[in-house]
Amino acid sequence: MAAGPVTQDAYGHLQNLAGPATLTAAANGVTTAGTIAVATAGAGTGATVTVPAGSAPNDLRGVFTVTGAGTPAAGIIAHVSFAQPYANIPAVQVNVANATPANVAASAVNVTVNGFDVYAGAAVSVGANTVSYVVIP
Repeated sequence: MAAGPVTQDAYGHLQNLAGPATLTAAANGVTTAGTIAVATAGAGTGATVTVPAGSAPNDLRGVFTVTGAGTPAAGIIAHVSFAQPYANIPAVQVNVANATPANVAASAVNVTVNGFDVYAGAAVSVGANTVSYVVIP
C-alpha cells in the first residue's frame, strides 16, 4: 500500500494501512512511533510495560500489560504511539483489568493522530494490569 496517513473510505475500508506493524514496549517517557510506553506518574516508580506472548498490538487494536510498582496513583499509566499516523483523530476505547480480577475505570485521553494515553481513574494494582484497546478511524 502507499505510504501516508491512515484513512477510511465510504465503505469502511482502511486505506494506507501498512502492516499492521506490531507496537513494541518502551520505557517511561518514550513517544517514538510504534511504541507503548509506561507512564510511571500513574503506574508507579519502577513500573513497566510488556507485550504478552502471542499478542501483537498494532495501530488498530491490542493487548499489553502494565506492571504497577511502587505507589501507583490514578492518572496516566501508558502512552501508545501509533506506528503510522491517522489522517484524522480516531476514536479509542480502552479497558484495564487487574489480577483481582477487577476492571479499573479507564479511558483514552490526549488522543491525537499519532497516539493516545491510557488514563486509570483509580490506582492500578502493584503487579499485572492488562490493558486492551480498539482504535476506530
